[in-house]
Amino acid sequence: LRKFIDCTHEQYAARFQEEFGKTIRGIFMDETRFLNALPWTKDFPEEFKRRKGYDVVPLLYQLVTDGPESRAVRYDYYDVCADLMREATFQQIYDWAEEHGIQTTGHVLGEETLASQSRYNIDIMRQFSAFHLPGIDHLGNGIGSLDAKICSSAAHNYGRDIVNSESFGPCGWGMTMEPLIKISNWLYQQGINQHMMHGFYYSIRNERKNDWPPSYFYQWQDWDLIPQYADMAARMSYMLQAGVTETELL
Repeated sequence: LRKFIDCTHEQYAARFQEEFGKTIRGIFMDETRFLNALPWTKDFPEEFKRRKGYDVVPLLYQLVTDGPESRAVRYDYYDVCADLMREATFQQIYDWAEEHGIQTTGHVLGEETLASQSRYNIDIMRQFSAFHLPGIDHLGNGIGSLDAKICSSAAHNYGRDIVNSESFGPCGWGMTMEPLIKISNWLYQQGINQHMMHGFYYSIRNERKNDWPPSYFYQWQDWDLIPQYADMAARMSYMLQAGVTETELL
């Protein structure tokens, strides 16, 4: 990841450092995830042994078969994977952002269900600890997934005031203001207190119109209502980012 930071973030800093913390207040990460359900690196055996105290290589078959040690081996394996992912990706970018006076936000892939969280990120709550502003995306015009509540819970536990959602895509060109408000209110109820609207397209010519529509820009049928919606969303975000959360759960 250090090479990625050198090729991207360091280039932003070289060109726009004067705008960091002002015009450029943060960096967004989109859909980070493991590409393989059984992550592995050449250094993993050594790192695993350092953290868990035993050699995992002779026990790798326990990851895909059932045996007396399978649960313990799987737990240790995925525990190490989750820590390494946080340290190697989100934490490095978090630390870089701290040094440069900006914040990190974004979301991971597969956050909608516990099964998909396990497949793509193993322990999503652990990854949220390395975000200044933990976030999700909310796809489609329905409601009812677990990810918003999980993200807001993580934010409360890690002392974060703002919980982001990349919201309202892809809802299709038939999307209107009524379901947009319905989704917004449900996300507010789940603890989300800042929306990032997906998306504002400069153009919808040719195939661009099929890229996760709609565009909530001038091409949208309810574009003239956006100022009213923005006023409502700003008031709700301001209100929900204040105060202290009290959840009487053990």
